[in-house]
Amino acid sequence: MSELHSQHLTLIDTHITAILIGIVMCEILSFASFDLRLIAALIRKRSFRPVPAAYLTARFTTLVGMSILAAFTLSFAAQKPQSELALHWVRALVLPINFASTSAVLGYRALVLHFNRRRTVSCVIHLLLLVELAGGTGFMTLAVTDPHNPAKEFSYGSGRVSLAWTTASVAVALIIDAILSLQIVVPILRGGELPRKGEVTHLLLCDSISFGAFSVVAKAVAIGYTLGVGEKDANPYLPIRIEGVASTILACRIFRAQETSLQRLRDEKASPSLGAIALEECRMAVSKEVGRVNVVQEAAQQDRDSIEAICS
Repeated sequence: MSELHSQHLTLIDTHITAILIGIVMCEILSFASFDLRLIAALIRKRSFRPVPAAYLTARFTTLVGMSILAAFTLSFAAQKPQSELALHWVRALVLPINFASTSAVLGYRALVLHFNRRRTVSCVIHLLLLVELAGGTGFMTLAVTDPHNPAKEFSYGSGRVSLAWTTASVAVALIIDAILSLQIVVPILRGGELPRKGEVTHLLLCDSISFGAFSVVAKAVAIGYTLGVGEKDANPYLPIRIEGVASTILACRIFRAQETSLQRLRDEKASPSLGAIALEECRMAVSKEVGRVNVVQEAAQQDRDSIEAICS
C-alpha cells in the first residue's frame, strides 16, 4: 500500500470516526435524563430487570468503545505504532458485548408473549445470548491471534486481522437477531387476527419486524462490504462500526418508546377513574351551558309575560 493511499484511508477513517463519536455523544446527552431516571428506579426498587440492563449496557458500551476508538484513531493519536493492535483487542471485547446487549433489548420482549412458558423461553433467550457473546468473543479473538489461518486477512499499522473470523462474529449476531425476531413475530402472526393499533402485541410486532429487518440487512451489508474493502486494503471495520452504532441507536429508541407506552398503560390502569372524571367534567360543562340557556329562556319568558300584562 503506497504512503499516499495509506494517508487517504487514515483520513477517511478519522472523519468517519469523528462523525460517529459525535452522533453517539448527542444520543447519550439527549436522553441522559431518561437514563438517570431509569437507573434511579432500578436502585429504588432494588430489582434487576434484564431489558433495562441490556439497554444501559448497549448504550454505554457503545459510548466507551467509540471513545476508546476515537482516542486511538483521531489524528492526535494516530501516530502511535501500538494503537492499531490495541484497537483490535478493544474490538474483540466491546463488539460482542454490544451485539449481545442490543439483541437482548429485542429478545427479552418475547417473555411478554410466552408468559405461560416463561421459564423455558427465558432459558432459550439466555442460551442464544450466551452463544452470541461467547461466539463473537471467540471469533474476534481468533481474528487477532490467528490471522494467517483463513485466506483473507487485513494488515493495517502493526496488526494483522483475519477478515473471515471478523465477519464470522457479525454473522453470529445476524443469526441470533433473526431468531429472536421470529420468536416474537411468528406467535403473533399464528394467532390469526392481527393486533389492533394501540395494543401491546401490535407494538411488539412492529418493533420486532422493524428492528429484525434492519439488523439482518445492515449486518449482511456490513459483512459483504467488510470482505470487499479488505481486498482493497481499506479499513474493514468501518462498515461494522457504522452498523453497530446504528443498530444500538435503533434498539435504544425502541426501548424508550416501549417504556413510554407501558408507563402510559400503567398510569391508566392505576387510575381507572380518570376517564370517568374527564367524562364527568364534560357533562358538568354541558350542564352549565344548558343551565345558562334555561336562564336565558326563563328571562325571555318573563319579559314576554311582562309585555303581555302591560298590553292587556
